[in-house]
Amino acid sequence: MASGYINYDLIIAAARDAIRPKLIVTMALVLTGSVMIAGLCNLGGHQPLPLQIAGLLLNMLWLLFGLTALAHQVHAIMQHEHVPTMRVALRFARQRLRAIVMLPVWVAGAFLLLTVAELLLLWLARLPGPGLVWLAVITVPLVLLNTVVVLAMLLVLFNLAARVAISDDCAGDVPLKLWQLLQQRLPEMLIYNLGGVLVTAIVVLLIFSPIWLGGQMTLELIGVAAPEQLHQVLHPAGFWSGMAYMVGLMLCGLLVAAIAGIPCIVITHVTVALHRALDAMLAAEAKRQVADDPAEKEERHA
Repeated sequence: MASGYINYDLIIAAARDAIRPKLIVTMALVLTGSVMIAGLCNLGGHQPLPLQIAGLLLNMLWLLFGLTALAHQVHAIMQHEHVPTMRVALRFARQRLRAIVMLPVWVAGAFLLLTVAELLLLWLARLPGPGLVWLAVITVPLVLLNTVVVLAMLLVLFNLAARVAISDDCAGDVPLKLWQLLQQRLPEMLIYNLGGVLVTAIVVLLIFSPIWLGGQMTLELIGVAAPEQLHQVLHPAGFWSGMAYMVGLMLCGLLVAAIAGIPCIVITHVTVALHRALDAMLAAEAKRQVADDPAEKEERHA
């Protein structure tokens, strides 16, 4: 893969492999579980901020776990091996659980520090008079900053999953390999990872906009025909309302998986290919250094 150029053959191969049923089933489980975790940790939209932050971190961990399983399946395809089933792929990710949990700890710590800093900045808005002006000034920069943070977290998720999936059982070299990838393959990472995420977001937005309008119309009709039942579903407090809320989350997750599943598989495929290319490049450099080492030459000559 030449740095700075788009490899269309890779994209075509990724799109072809993205329609494999085993990969689609794994991605559907990952996205459905993500939607359900998000819904449960923000139940009714009235949960305290610490619980919402904990839910976000738990969601990231689940996505990393599921993407690692998916990356394992993609890696098997690239090695021309039998594609593992979803159960086998999840078992592989569970075996790498320690690496999956420990590697993003620093990311979670940085995210928590950033959240505290933003809360302190927003606390200044409580000041009488100038606080309102400060709130108006700081809102747009915070929106842009948080957008960059979200994109960076997505980039970290896809690349951590790919690196853990193709690494040996000992994942101690994962941070070093990721740093080398950032240094040597950053343009391709931005083109394929963030570009793919943005394209996926645009596609989802275009498809979800009519769905959102249809959903608003449906909610209005339900609000007229069964307002009490709608409130019970949106704010579950009992067995049946909780069951209905869970079913709704599951169906929403399947809808998200149907729209965003294949693009996410393509992004994972390309990310695994980038990491494989990095390993091949590092191996070639190591061989070249050994070949150019005078001591090694004398030893071979002797």
